[in-house]
Amino acid sequence: VRDKAGNTASKSIDVKNIDRTGPNIASFGPGNTVWTKEGLTLYVDASDGGSGLASKAFCYDGVNYVSSSEFPITDNGYYTVSVKDNLGNISTKSVTIDNIDRRPPVISGISKSHDSWTSSDVTIKVNASDDVSGLADAAFSFDGGVSYQGSNEFTVSENKAVNICVMDKAGNVATASSNVSLIDRDGPVISAFAKNTDIWTNSAVT
Repeated sequence: VRDKAGNTASKSIDVKNIDRTGPNIASFGPGNTVWTKEGLTLYVDASDGGSGLASKAFCYDGVNYVSSSEFPITDNGYYTVSVKDNLGNISTKSVTIDNIDRRPPVISGISKSHDSWTSSDVTIKVNASDDVSGLADAAFSFDGGVSYQGSNEFTVSENKAVNICVMDKAGNVATASSNVSLIDRDGPVISAFAKNTDIWTNSAVT
């Protein structure tokens, strides 16, 4: 500032309360990225170095802002979060969720090594597939889900009903049963063996 005599004075001020930048969204996604049959929670990691995040900074439906940085979901899909600072600047980030699988495997066939009477063990073979998460590494159970194995074959040494379970990588289980009933290891029963005479004879004995 200069007066009429030419004297001057000056003073400076630091202006730093202008904020036209949206918040920084470092990440937006699920805590679990492996296959699951359960719902997931999406987590937002966001900050704002200017005016700071608003008290209700997070919007998951395109309309309503809430204070929570966590958003529960139940289905696969494309999800977007908007994050707002105290001056109304907004940033967005999206994520695609595709690791939820609630569909059990498909058991397409069950075969047995013997379909007629046999004195041998019977091997049961299960054909199954899963076109979402895929079959688990140990996908097959032949004891109703008590234990699982990688092989789709199981040997039965006695007649019984076999309860079959097939599990996918998300933990969904399909069930079926196979009845083994044609194993016979008992010899015939000879109920009678006799001859037509017990006395001495010069004739043929039958």
